[in-house]
Amino acid sequence: SVSQPMARNLGESLGVGADFNLLDRYQRPLPEGLQFDTSTRLEDLHKIELILQNLRPPVWPEKQLGNIDREKAIRGGIHFIRTCQGCHGPHPASERQRQIEMPGKSATQAHWTMKLLPVQEIGTDANAALNFVERKFDLTKIGMSIESVRGVVSAEWEQRVQRTLAFDHKETNSYCATLSDPDAYTKCLDWTKDSLQLRAEMTQNLDDINLKSTTNGQALNYIGLLMKKKLYADLGFSDKKIEEYNGFGALDIPQVTLAYKARPLAGAWATAPYLHNGSVRNLYQLLSPHHERDSKYFIGRSEFDPVQLGLVRTEESQGGMWLNTDLPGNSNTGHEFRDGYTYWQEGNPPQFGVIGPAYSDQERYEIIEYLKSHLDDAPHSLLFDEIFRGVVSAAAENMPTLNAAATVPNYWPDGQACNLQEYLGNHSQASTLSDTVRQQISEIQATLTAYFELPDSYICGGKTRFQRGGVSDDK
Repeated sequence: SVSQPMARNLGESLGVGADFNLLDRYQRPLPEGLQFDTSTRLEDLHKIELILQNLRPPVWPEKQLGNIDREKAIRGGIHFIRTCQGCHGPHPASERQRQIEMPGKSATQAHWTMKLLPVQEIGTDANAALNFVERKFDLTKIGMSIESVRGVVSAEWEQRVQRTLAFDHKETNSYCATLSDPDAYTKCLDWTKDSLQLRAEMTQNLDDINLKSTTNGQALNYIGLLMKKKLYADLGFSDKKIEEYNGFGALDIPQVTLAYKARPLAGAWATAPYLHNGSVRNLYQLLSPHHERDSKYFIGRSEFDPVQLGLVRTEESQGGMWLNTDLPGNSNTGHEFRDGYTYWQEGNPPQFGVIGPAYSDQERYEIIEYLKSHLDDAPHSLLFDEIFRGVVSAAAENMPTLNAAATVPNYWPDGQACNLQEYLGNHSQASTLSDTVRQQISEIQATLTAYFELPDSYICGGKTRFQRGGVSDDK
């Protein structure tokens, strides 16, 4: 997965038609000065990125698509906290992660960690992930040299090493980093140990580069790094300007792994079809067992279904195509809530796409009703603010008193209290909250804090209900 905005946007521009040549007309490597030329316009990409940073999800248009059933949506909000929040979050990143990954962000700008779910856990079509990880290329055929690749990759890693040391050793880093023999000084021993470990990881990464057998993900990363280097040099950008254009100083060190990210769900009602390959026509089917999903559907008209949230099922017509989920890459398996789910325990085998117990028909529609309004964080729309107020009230009614904090798992079992704590934290700073709602949030959080301080409380972070197998980006 790609974490740097400019790397993502550059790759997307190449995918939709920006000109670039890696070989001449006779299929020979281009001369060094002509390598990695592209018509991609970085300045325009940066302008678009800045605009998108201020874009908020669409508000459900009640006049056009029908009023949201508030009571049903509130019940759906509780289901969301129990069974969706753990994977989809969003999960606020630590200050350490922000300073290492995107130091250009202020403390008030959101920085999130996305859950990475291994393909054998989430169970969705694995072809895209397999292509990213297992398809191999020989980059020496386009004249790419190991020296040039190691140069750009090591520059990214060097920044990561320096940022990590600066954060983890705030009081000693600037002093120890200037010494020729820092391990000779007692106060630099811990700094030296961490520095050696980080640089060993960096060296191993550089040593593992094999241009004759490069994965799809690695190849995209190397070519992108070299293209950006040339484009920035042609534009005469300073290091500060480059950090700005890359996106808050984000580094371009991708994770090449057989996993998919669980995206935040604000505005998800407007993004059908679902799953990474568009194989599920609506949200109702996404909350259903695999055998209840369409095995194929016709794509041609984008008429919206406001009941099940997705595409209306249509018959074959001119100008469209059938999406057949039996074809490789089109599978609609995985992300299933159905009978047969077993709760997470250490050592359990993967469940290959069964991520929770079956929802009733009513529960599915309650979640759908809630997702019509859901936002990931503040600021709130008036519509979500109203429903959030009801969700908080319902959660407060389903909490023990502060003196009975040890009984929290009776109300929010198997990690669900972690989800509740995070969900409330994501919204507690909304300026539109009433004093009553703020007081309810404060009381719930106090009880949760008291519970988490108990020696036998469960631990949040990945291995709890509906986070089964989840891997955090936060190291």
